[in-house]
Amino acid sequence: MKTVFSGLSSLVIEDVVDEGERIVMWARTPKDTAVCPVCGASSGRVHGYH
Repeated sequence: MKTVFSGLSSLVIEDVVDEGERIVMWARTPKDTAVCPVCGASSGRVHGYH
């Protein structure tokens, strides 16, 4: 998880679903906003997918 989400110190895992060929995980930061580790922008909405 550190490789995929480097720069995020903690995540709250909401759900994990095994869809056979892929595993889908819903996660969020424990705060209402977070800073993007790539561009540095603060956002209260989805800023990217991995």
